[in-house]
Amino acid sequence: MSDQDIIGLLKSQQNHKAFVKLYKYENVVKKHVLSQHGTKQDAQDIFQEALIILHRKANIEAFELTSSLNTLIFGISKNLWRDQLRKKKTILQENNNTIADTIEFDLSIEQEKKFRLAENALENIAEQCKKLLELFYIKKESMISIANLLGMSSENAAKTQKYKCLEKARENYVQLLSNQ
Repeated sequence: MSDQDIIGLLKSQQNHKAFVKLYKYENVVKKHVLSQHGTKQDAQDIFQEALIILHRKANIEAFELTSSLNTLIFGISKNLWRDQLRKKKTILQENNNTIADTIEFDLSIEQEKKFRLAENALENIAEQCKKLLELFYIKKESMISIANLLGMSSENAAKTQKYKCLEKARENYVQLLSNQ
């Protein structure tokens, strides 16, 4: 039976006979879909959709078959599969973006908790230490200047005190961290 005869069957509403003849093209579609990371079920679904589209086209009065049915069905199937892959890719990208946003949010919360612990650790050191660390890290004062402002005997005394203050803050931080 020729391709024109099959189209004639579709136009005359003898769909069952036409579809029986069209199933010989299923393997071409299956081979393409499987080669493009699809499953057998995907291939069957695409082939069924292609047959529905062919049926609709054949019943348009102006329809004229200008290529082989094999080429037409394969072209329709290829476009359907490409559209389905594009949709899957979009969904996958949206899911990946959602996961990335969730991870970023979780990391932000975790970082915020650590900052709060660090703040609490610094709050629990002596006032002299707070002042020394503020002068050094925030106001960017030199160690000599800090020694003079805080009434220390030398630059080395200020450095030693800074070290002790940082150690105390670290101890407080570790203890707060372990209490959680």
